[in-house]
Amino acid sequence: MAFARFAHALRVVSGSLLDVLAPPRCGGCARGAVAGIFCAECVAEASPALARPVRVGRVPALPVPVLALGPFAPPLSLAIKQLKYVGRTDLAVPLADLWWQRWGPIVTATRLSPAGIVLVPVPLHPRRLIERGFNQSGLLATRLARLAGVPVRHDVLERAHATERQALLSADARAHNLDQAFQLSRLAESTRGAELVLVDDVVTTGATLAACHAACQARGLAISAVWTLAHTERERFPASTP
Repeated sequence: MAFARFAHALRVVSGSLLDVLAPPRCGGCARGAVAGIFCAECVAEASPALARPVRVGRVPALPVPVLALGPFAPPLSLAIKQLKYVGRTDLAVPLADLWWQRWGPIVTATRLSPAGIVLVPVPLHPRRLIERGFNQSGLLATRLARLAGVPVRHDVLERAHATERQALLSADARAHNLDQAFQLSRLAESTRGAELVLVDDVVTTGATLAACHAACQARGLAISAVWTLAHTERERFPASTP
């Protein structure tokens, strides 16, 4: 874990140096230099898809609201891939800011962000964390917690064993791949009585989040919602707005 923290710190420092030497590029097309996250062309492309926040419904085995920024489609999908696989950790903050810009007023108005809420990012296995150098869900949760004015806990859920990458598997294989993949840490008891909100980058079949929910439910901890950047396989989850 110490090595992973060192690797992340090194990425942050090197990223800052690159920002000085070359302006940040668009999180979508990776071409145009921008002050925000997307260039003008990608903003125009994203506008229809991100016009309204989406509440994804009827996720199997996950009876809680799933609040998504939009569908997993360009340019949002490209920005998530750059964050996750290219190491563009500089995109985590503006992506979280964009999520809060869309959902913050609704979350606040509907009291989905009470004082007793705690954000819990979906964890990576330590081996994957060392390989990647950061947990994208952890970065998003940290920023969202600051925007919402609530605590974030990175020590509630743990990956009990390494799993195959979900993106490479079918829907049925995803669920089997995650059998007992998550467990609660010894520190999880300190969140008893709080409303836990899971934070992840993308919801596909919902298998990962369902496994996290099951691990919490088995210990009597309550998951009240899921906050995510994007959702896929929309035909599985009919969408509606609250």
